[in-house]
Amino acid sequence: MINLTKVKTKNLSIKQINKICKIKMQKWKFNLKSQKKFLLKNYNLEDIHQMVSIKDKIVGYNCLKFIKNLNKTIMIFDSLIVDKNYRRMGISSIILFSSINEIINKKKQCYLYSDKTLQKYYEKFGWVRINKKKIKMKKSKNLILMKFQSKFLKTKIFNNN
Repeated sequence: MINLTKVKTKNLSIKQINKICKIKMQKWKFNLKSQKKFLLKNYNLEDIHQMVSIKDKIVGYNCLKFIKNLNKTIMIFDSLIVDKNYRRMGISSIILFSSINEIINKKKQCYLYSDKTLQKYYEKFGWVRINKKKIKMKKSKNLILMKFQSKFLKTKIFNNN
């Protein structure tokens, strides 16, 4: 059974931190100790970690970060990772739909950096490419900057009603 869990950084257990770091090691080739150090240093207490699990294994992960930018709080859709053995199962869509609900409920602007090859995928979920000069964020040469805009959402969000 697939399970989605949302946990703020301040409420993460040691076990959850270890599992998050292990899935992040599939994307970024740093050891477990380095991953833990990075997580504890770079995530705020109120950031929301979303974990998709099958049985007791995290197979999908994302963090919604809250940062100050030009005197207002914005959200960053950070680190969407799906375990290489669980791709093409809709796990990234589960995380994206959950994130969209959080973004809409928090009424915050949300941005993500992405590889250009994923631009069309994110556009299906309401993300629009923007000029990096329009927002004061760290620049990255090989990545594009996108902003969530619900009016461009092309994929229906399922409602529990």
